[in-house]
Amino acid sequence: WHNFFESNGRCGYSTPDCWDPEDHEEYEGILYGYGFSYVYLRALALSFPYPNLGFAEDAPFMLGLREKMGPGRVGLKEDTEGLCLHIVHPSSSTPDPEIETMLTEEELNGLVVSDSMAFRLHLKRPWFPSIWSSC
Repeated sequence: WHNFFESNGRCGYSTPDCWDPEDHEEYEGILYGYGFSYVYLRALALSFPYPNLGFAEDAPFMLGLREKMGPGRVGLKEDTEGLCLHIVHPSSSTPDPEIETMLTEEELNGLVVSDSMAFRLHLKRPWFPSIWSSC
């Protein structure tokens, strides 16, 4: 995952290699538990809705889909292109993810997401000047 930390304007990339889960169940919860990066058909969510939980409903949803549809139909894609940028904000309910490498400004600008209007409006605003000097 590509992560942008609002608190300090830094950007990083993390892979499962930098995590330290206690067991296989925790590892799968990390892999499938961050809904910001999901892509799925609306019909699936209507047929197999998210559980009615106040927190951490993402992993049960995806793991439930995988159980019902089979591991060959529900999987993960490593995002090396930067299709998704996880914005970690101060009021986020999840702790800061482990970071394998920090991104330079050039690497950040090379991500596919950097071409989006949301990126240009949110991350290139004047109140985020540190992004261009500290990544």
